[in-house]
Amino acid sequence: MSKSQGKQVAKRHRDARGTHLAAALKAYSAQTKPLPGIQDPASLDCLIMQLLDSIRRVEFVKRLTLQRFDPDVADPTSTRFDPLKAAVFRSSQGHADDAVWLVFLAVHFGKHAKHGWELTRHVYGRHGEQGIWDWRSISTDLGGFRRWLAAQNAVLRQFRFSNHRKYEGLDAHSRNGTGSIIASFVNWILTAGSLNQLVRTIHLRVGQNPSEVFDALYKDMRKVHRFGRLAKFDFLTLLGKLDLAPIAPGSAYIRDNATGPYLGIRMLVMGDRMGKLTRGQADTIYVELGHALNIGMQELEDALCNWQKSPTKYEYFRG
Repeated sequence: MSKSQGKQVAKRHRDARGTHLAAALKAYSAQTKPLPGIQDPASLDCLIMQLLDSIRRVEFVKRLTLQRFDPDVADPTSTRFDPLKAAVFRSSQGHADDAVWLVFLAVHFGKHAKHGWELTRHVYGRHGEQGIWDWRSISTDLGGFRRWLAAQNAVLRQFRFSNHRKYEGLDAHSRNGTGSIIASFVNWILTAGSLNQLVRTIHLRVGQNPSEVFDALYKDMRKVHRFGRLAKFDFLTLLGKLDLAPIAPGSAYIRDNATGPYLGIRMLVMGDRMGKLTRGQADTIYVELGHALNIGMQELEDALCNWQKSPTKYEYFRG
């Protein structure tokens, strides 16, 4: 750990929010369910640091909705392009469908540690041709998009998907390539007309409880090819945080083949990453802990996923 990291840890340890989280974890362990994974003070401190990191990442995204951005953030020819800021900007202009599309691209390609948002920027910017692949273009010309993707494949391969999406490919026509994934997303939205129309339809079926609507959307996203638990969870939580849909997760969806968050909750509750804990039990404990700590499912599952990688020595992870 660097000196700067050491200072960061010490500062966060004294943070009032960190103190509250530590007290809440200890109370939960004493009164509800023992948490052997944090009996070691170093493990408790490390988990608090990861919780604070996760909370701040979520707060950072939420704060984007309170800011006013200039058009450069939505201009793919600009180095200032940022798909999440662009989504806020486009939404403020009344282009909700394009905002949702930008969030999808941001999640599909991810933000690479070295290349940043370059894949999203080049795809949205329709590199090599005039115009951009905004929602109006992509939703009316999937065939043209796939031809463009095939023609620009060599250029796009210079850039990388984020770590969470590192097994995805840029093929235009193969079953598992980006062309098929994007086509499935576009068709999912178009079948309903728009995301707003899909949400309204779900309201009629399940009511307007944000977590129930989130769950209905999560299940309906099975129609989007190669979007597993994490991708669906990240996409939908971003829509909620950016005020693009009135939704919030009421579960961590551990049942849906979660890996890191499942290891993390087993480490916390059983004291061992491979401890005996069913996925159903894990989901229940996530909800209980979220209420006890007064934090959301995304913050909790992200923190536990990162904590279990290094439970006694704090390391900063980008998410």
